[in-house]
Amino acid sequence: MFRSVSAGKTAASVALLTCIALLSACAGGPDGPTPIASAPASIASDALVGRWGLAAYHRESDRPRTEGEAKRQCNNPYVITRGATGGVIMHLADQAEPMELFLKGAPAGPR
Repeated sequence: MFRSVSAGKTAASVALLTCIALLSACAGGPDGPTPIASAPASIASDALVGRWGLAAYHRESDRPRTEGEAKRQCNNPYVITRGATGGVIMHLADQAEPMELFLKGAPAGPR
């Protein structure tokens, strides 16, 4: 004979098995999760260090005007400096303090 299992117990069992599966995905080895290797960046950090005027265009016919606007911004540049541990220091959106950021590459190369 089969014994009826209530829907609540079945749902609890499914939830428990799901949690176990998710937690086991986090376990890597005895030292914790296995890190994901990233490819080296295709741009060196030093290439970004400097004072930049920001501008963008979509049509090639807008390029001369946009480059002129970027040059006029030189009195108020976006500054990127070299970080202490190999990254670059810059402001992120909505952040009052600059922070060190690191470049990373993609396995397929630049896109």
